[in-house]
Amino acid sequence: MNAKRICLMVALISLTIMLVPQTFANGCDGVTITKEFACGSAPTSGLDLFTEYQWNIRITIRNNNPYPINDVRLKDKLGAEFKIDSVSEYTFTYSPYERDGAVEVDGSFGALNKDGVAFGTFFVYWTGNSIKAHFEWYIGTIPAGHGAQVYMRISTDTNPAGMQEFTSCGEYYLNSGATVQWDGGSAETEPIVVTTYV
Repeated sequence: MNAKRICLMVALISLTIMLVPQTFANGCDGVTITKEFACGSAPTSGLDLFTEYQWNIRITIRNNNPYPINDVRLKDKLGAEFKIDSVSEYTFTYSPYERDGAVEVDGSFGALNKDGVAFGTFFVYWTGNSIKAHFEWYIGTIPAGHGAQVYMRISTDTNPAGMQEFTSCGEYYLNSGATVQWDGGSAETEPIVVTTYV
């Protein structure tokens, strides 16, 4: 095969690849967000009552555009039955885990309320009597073809009466669905549901 034919075939293959439609998150821009379980996670169904469980979750944001996206922010909210044990290399220490209790994250101090705790490029705060955890990550700019990733360890909490969740059978939303926002768009994941034995 001569060099002209090879170049023409490469050009046609390149054109074909460029014409294949991209998968868009929420139908806007070529930005995707995925949330998945990492190794060592508890199952999501058939869970026993009054038993502590842990899940290792990986959230990945990918910029598939040929240009950077700016002012990128990730938000997520846990269900009332769950607490954050760690975010990437940051470990949480609670004393005690109750409304307005103290929290330390690797030398950063805060309270289990709306003021929360800031550490690195992350901010976590808590709302309501059930102490729902809200997670925020300011990423900044993601260059074209690049991504950003964060790991979280989440576990079942104790309820306000001090009993280990889950205290009743049913379905529980581990989170409300992670949302990524950037200048000009947003995308989100579906919530994760876990179920106990019925």
